[in-house]
Amino acid sequence: MSIFGPPKAVIFLKRQSLDHFALSRGSFHLDFPKEIVSNSEILDRSKFLDLILKFLQGNKLLKQEIVLTLSPQVYFQKNFTSSADMPSQLADFYSAIPLDPTKMIKKEITDTKQTVALAFNREFPDALAEVAGQLGSKIIAVVPASLLLGTDQIEFLEVGDAKKVVQKIAQQPQYNLLTPDAAGRTNPQSSSPDDPKETKYPFPTRTLIILGFILLLLAATSVAAIKLNLLKIPESVSPDQKNAPSSPLGSKKSPDENPSSASSSAEASPSAESSAPSTPKSEVKIQVLNGTGTPSLAGKVKDELTKLGYSQIETGNAASPSAEATLVIFSENFPDPIKEEITTLLQKMFLTVESQPATPSASSKVTITTGKLTPSPE
Repeated sequence: MSIFGPPKAVIFLKRQSLDHFALSRGSFHLDFPKEIVSNSEILDRSKFLDLILKFLQGNKLLKQEIVLTLSPQVYFQKNFTSSADMPSQLADFYSAIPLDPTKMIKKEITDTKQTVALAFNREFPDALAEVAGQLGSKIIAVVPASLLLGTDQIEFLEVGDAKKVVQKIAQQPQYNLLTPDAAGRTNPQSSSPDDPKETKYPFPTRTLIILGFILLLLAATSVAAIKLNLLKIPESVSPDQKNAPSSPLGSKKSPDENPSSASSSAEASPSAESSAPSTPKSEVKIQVLNGTGTPSLAGKVKDELTKLGYSQIETGNAASPSAEATLVIFSENFPDPIKEEITTLLQKMFLTVESQPATPSASSKVTITTGKLTPSPE
C-alpha cells in the first residue's frame, strides 16, 4: 500500500468513542451516547450512521483514505503456539467471545514463532465504511493497534502515533485485517459456511440496494410497455378486417371491381331523400269521379285508397259516363312516391290508365276519373 495519493487519515476506535486524525489538520474527538453504543455493540445503527455522518461532515473530513485502528478495548486477541490441537484451541477461543457469531470478524496472523488470533465486531467497520463512502472516502485497512505499536496498553493515540500507524501498515500489510494472513492463507474461520466472509468495504450497501431497485423497476416498466405495444390493435380496424387474410396487393382494386359502383351508390342517396314524401297521406285531397255507367265504381276506388291510408277522399260522377280509359291528374310538385302508389293501384283495377298535367284551377291534389275495369278472369 502506497503512502502517497489521497490524504491519509486514521480513525482510532475505542469502546465508547473515536478519535479522527486528519494528519495535516490535527485530531477530532467523538463520544458515543450510551443509547446508541454500549459495550462495543451498536444499539441503534440508523442513529449511529447519522452521528458519524454529521461528525465527519462538520469537520470537513472528506475524500480521504482511512486506516481504521482498533483499540484493545474493542477486539479480542490470543496468541497460540503451533501444535496439533491448535484448531480446537482456536475454536474454543472464538466460541468463548461474547459476540454474535454472525457479526464477528475472525483473523489469524501467523509468523515464525506463533499464531495471533483476533476477533472483533464487524458492525463498526461496516458502518464507518458506509458513511465514508457517502463522503468520497474509503477505509483501506483495519488494524489492531497493539500489533502495530507493540503494546497492549493503548488508551489513546497522538498525532505522532497516527502517523506511525500509516507508515507501518504500508510496510507490514499482513496486519491489515481486510487481507489474507501473513502465510498467504485466507482465514479458515472466516471461510466457514456459518461465518461471514472477509469484508472488503465496497460501495455503500444501501446505495447499491437503491440502485438495484431502480434498475429492476425500469426493466419491469419497459417489458410491460413492449407487451402492450405488441398486443395493441388499432381501434379503427373492424373485427372482419382483423380476421381477413392479407392481400399481397395491399389496397389495389380487383380487376373485376366496377369503378362506377361507388359513385352510383353515392348518387343514389340524394335521390332517395328527394323521393321521400313531403306531404302526409292524411293531408292528400283526392277526388274520384265515376266515368262509366257502373254503379258505385267511385266508391270501390275510395275503399282501396282508404286501405292505403288516404282519408280526404270525395266521390262523384263525371260529366260523361262513357270513359274508356281511367284518367288521373296530379297537382304540380306532387310527391313521386304517392304518384307511383296511386298509379299502381289504378293499373291493377282498370284496363287503361292515363295521366294528364293538372290545371291551375284544380282544387284537389289528385283527380281520378274511372274508365273500364280490368276484366276479371273466368
